[in-house]
Amino acid sequence: MIGLRDRGSDHLSLTCSRGDVAVGDLVIELPHAFQRVELVSMEGCPPGRSMTQLELDKYGPPEVGFHLKGWRGEGLKRDQRFGVVLRLPAR
Repeated sequence: MIGLRDRGSDHLSLTCSRGDVAVGDLVIELPHAFQRVELVSMEGCPPGRSMTQLELDKYGPPEVGFHLKGWRGEGLKRDQRFGVVLRLPAR
């Protein structure tokens, strides 16, 4: 959260070290103050997409004062990095 707060962007990523993964979800619980955070594909990573509310619902409700955002990748290969950039819109 420090990078997002101080620089206006941060990132999440994973590497599938054990083998190929059919579906990989990156889910983050953000304070309501970060309601407008945008998610975009991380450069050099396979494309992904924002998760739907139905997809996020399986991760349970967020803590009070927070909300969930998620990024989904499909067909991820072993040792391939998958990531998303979180950024605040320009003020």
